[in-house]
Amino acid sequence: MLWVKLLQITFAICISYSVCDGANVRLRRSTPNMRLLLWTRNNRNTFDTIVKDDLSSLSKFRSGKNVYIMTHGWHDSGTTGWIMRAKNEFLNLEDCNVISVDWRELADSNWYPGSCSSARKCGEYTANVLDWIRTQKDVGSVHIIGHSLGAHLVGYIGKHSQTKIERILGLDPAKPGFDPGRSSRRLSKGDAAFVEIIHTNSGSVASGCISISKAIGDADFYANDGKHQPGCDHSRIPFVPDNCSHQRAPAYFVESIRSGNGFYAVPCSSWKNLQRGRCECPNEGCALVGRYTDASVRGSYYFETNGSSPYAKGRI
Repeated sequence: MLWVKLLQITFAICISYSVCDGANVRLRRSTPNMRLLLWTRNNRNTFDTIVKDDLSSLSKFRSGKNVYIMTHGWHDSGTTGWIMRAKNEFLNLEDCNVISVDWRELADSNWYPGSCSSARKCGEYTANVLDWIRTQKDVGSVHIIGHSLGAHLVGYIGKHSQTKIERILGLDPAKPGFDPGRSSRRLSKGDAAFVEIIHTNSGSVASGCISISKAIGDADFYANDGKHQPGCDHSRIPFVPDNCSHQRAPAYFVESIRSGNGFYAVPCSSWKNLQRGRCECPNEGCALVGRYTDASVRGSYYFETNGSSPYAKGRI
């Protein structure tokens, strides 16, 4: 209906000019409005809730093993969708610790700027808990993954962690409320030893894109044109978000954990140049995208996908 479209347009314009600073957000301590949920091979079907200063909440934590921390975006949760699929893939792959930052109570707000600001405080709190875990357990490599608004939350984890995080992966980091020019208030390279970004719906709000198009990581991977994904029937009506393309970033990541084909990307300045054959992989080969990206990779890359699962096309 026309009035629904008008509301969507008005809302998109408003949130695109909002500012997320987290100044007025308070996290409850007695009944937390966010949770850190832990799964291991010893409790892969039922999570334990990590409570800072309660060592018993780490009874199933696998000392010395890798830690994968994931978090969701706006109007999502930490116990459904791509996070649960990734959790299962990680535990099938290795003996490790999987933690979900479940901040659904704050992310479910219909007032986007409120949820946006909450991401900062949740990131600070999670960094504090992670620092405490390090004092109690031998922690292996830490890989943190966040989607959309959650991508900035994981950036704040990196910014506030006392120990440098090994890897951060931002899945289509949200644009509304985050100034691409202010790295201190968004996910950026430097938040971890290696910061990787996967862009699937990056561009202007007017074109239906809701994530940052600027290269903000050590390595930025643009799927297809980075704006609209094949297989997504986007209306292209101005200001109507292409959520299908936005959700492809976590879908590609989950597939990358177990893909027999793999997503391979070419270093290139633009999608048009790639399509015109002006870019090619270096002698050492194309860059692998997602779970197995080499931490030495730097720059902007483009890669093609299929329009339906399995999305990976394999080696170029």
